[in-house]
Amino acid sequence: MSNTPIELKGSSFTLSVVHLHDANPEVIRQALE
Repeated sequence: MSNTPIELKGSSFTLSVVHLHDANPEVIRQALE
């Protein structure tokens, strides 16, 4: 069951990144760098 929370966090993180990327792509680029 330890994989479940990790997957949920991964999905949440991905959704957050996509949302932020859609709003401020430059901010995400800087965060990735």
